[in-house]
Amino acid sequence: MGLGIEVGSLAGALVHDEEGAAWIRRDLEAVNAALAAAGVPVHREPEVFEGKLLPHLGSFPYSFLHLLRRAFTFTRPGRPPITPAPADFDPATDSLLDEELSLFMDSHLCCHSDAEGYYVPIDFADVIYGEITGGMLGSSQALLRELLAVAPLIGIETSDGTVSVATANALLDDQSHPFSTERMVWGALFANAQASVEHKTAIRFG
Repeated sequence: MGLGIEVGSLAGALVHDEEGAAWIRRDLEAVNAALAAAGVPVHREPEVFEGKLLPHLGSFPYSFLHLLRRAFTFTRPGRPPITPAPADFDPATDSLLDEELSLFMDSHLCCHSDAEGYYVPIDFADVIYGEITGGMLGSSQALLRELLAVAPLIGIETSDGTVSVATANALLDDQSHPFSTERMVWGALFANAQASVEHKTAIRFG
């Protein structure tokens, strides 16, 4: 089992999985109820998706996501230079991740389920909590900004808010980098977040 990330999930399900499409529709109805309750415009998920994403890994172990979240904590002012996570890294006992969840509580990357849930292509500041799949709803635009903020810390070069296809492939292939796992997860999230904003489709964790 691992975390799968996708955009255009409703469009894909309408073609290949009618029952799955019904589940996604129900999820998105709850998402829109949470958005409306927070005073945020609702999301209209497209039923056709033909976007092309940067090369990325479609799924990975749930634990990998926590390594990128740990890296993000080093973007906070006053933090020391980032170092690779120890071999026995445990997100449940990491003090910096604990601060993200209990003190700051404003990171769309960190304050989200690591197993299920959605990001929508609407720019809002605060993570939305509610009776929705995963319990927390993020903004694709906010996620993109956080990914761009952490990129230089893990050795990813961006230009005008994006990366080249060659760079995206390198994130998949270079296993010798000290932040190879963080970079691979970054590439998956970035590819989907970029497509989400461009094509107005939700990111689905599942």
